[in-house]
Amino acid sequence: MKYAFIQRHRRVWPISVQCRVLGVSVSGYHEHFVRRASDAQRRHLSDDALLVHIKAIHAETRGGYGWPRIWKELLARGIRVGKQRVHPSKRAGLIFHSDRGSQYASHDFREVLKEYGITSSMSRRGNCWDNACSETLFGSLKVERLHGQRFETRRQAKDETIAWLLWYNSTRLHSTLAYVSPMRFEENWLAAQPKQASS
Repeated sequence: MKYAFIQRHRRVWPISVQCRVLGVSVSGYHEHFVRRASDAQRRHLSDDALLVHIKAIHAETRGGYGWPRIWKELLARGIRVGKQRVHPSKRAGLIFHSDRGSQYASHDFREVLKEYGITSSMSRRGNCWDNACSETLFGSLKVERLHGQRFETRRQAKDETIAWLLWYNSTRLHSTLAYVSPMRFEENWLAAQPKQASS
């Protein structure tokens, strides 16, 4: 953890100063990254081991990085993996919800979803309430983050959207959840389960 911190802040503070403050040797720091790079090249990381590194970067950046930046950070740390191993996995349980538009119901589109392990979800015919939650989410995204913005690239638009979604789930106060974030609501609900089971 100390070496990772030093590596991440090497352009902010001199490595020697960081090593002295954190109580590690400069030579140990350099040997660590040489050894890590060598190990990464010699062996293929298992999915579980790679996930540990991804979660560490996710925690360090407070959820601010999407897969492209996480992939680049992995490479910078000497962990040689293909970018396809940093997309959500097929076991992630992703759901793509849409209306019944012909583009979403087409064979080609459903095959793409299947290829990536994504479950298709469609509203029932003639039932507008099925899409109410999704449309509320997209409406909030447009009003709170995208309105009036101009992006030079698709990557910028994607990054802004991902940053908003992370904030939406972890921080934004939701009136329908008694003014707590979705993550806090879920944490509270999980914490209450043992109490309910014992009563």
